[in-house]
Amino acid sequence: MDLQTRPYVSNETIVFDTIGDAHGTDISFTPTSGNVVLAGGKAYLAMFEGAIDLIGDTGGSAIGLFLNGASIGGSGVAMEFNRVPGQVGAKSVTSPAIFKTPAGAASILNARFGDTDNTQLVGPILNVLTLGNV
Repeated sequence: MDLQTRPYVSNETIVFDTIGDAHGTDISFTPTSGNVVLAGGKAYLAMFEGAIDLIGDTGGSAIGLFLNGASIGGSGVAMEFNRVPGQVGAKSVTSPAIFKTPAGAASILNARFGDTDNTQLVGPILNVLTLGNV
């Protein structure tokens, strides 16, 4: 979990201090890294959670999960929003994905904050679970 509140540039990999629910030996992670190493030939559930905070009066951003540099289908979330006077400008986002890693070599999973405009990321969390062999 990276509790820092900070802006990211488009397509920047999100850095985490820890990842949650990374059970088993199929998942490895180096703190302060954005990359999670996953064993090949397995099925996984990954879920990114966090808040997008609006810095100005209007803005938007996108977040998605990537495996070996390719976007994981269905994991992307994009939003545009306006600040309502007297209300907090943050929106909670969840980006889940169930996917398989290729057999053989390890794969790299990461989350990216992309296409950002007047927004910053608050309290991102990445949970990863092994579902089994494929």
